[in-house]
Amino acid sequence: MAYFRIEYYSKALCRETSFEVLIPNDPRNDAPQMPEEKPMKTLFLLHGYTGKAGNYVPYELPEKYNFAIVMPSAENSFYLNGLSTGHAFQTMLGEELVDYVRKTFHLALRPED
Repeated sequence: MAYFRIEYYSKALCRETSFEVLIPNDPRNDAPQMPEEKPMKTLFLLHGYTGKAGNYVPYELPEKYNFAIVMPSAENSFYLNGLSTGHAFQTMLGEELVDYVRKTFHLALRPED
């Protein structure tokens, strides 16, 4: 399994931000294998109020069920656009990060993925 921590410039936040990704790209011999023709699904796992990306990483599940996990860091934003603070976490997560994951990792290409 590949585990990445990516830092990138967010236009929505106007600064650097990060997220973590788990991708089951190296199948093990001792685990049940999923059929190759089934596309990999993607789960965007959001942390809680005082958490951060990677708090709730179920390492065995992505390999077992053939899905990737994207875990953004959104501080204590409630994943909303804050008019008073100028932070656009909803835009960053709902649009920008999804597009970034699609282009970079070729994951979550359709809403049902």
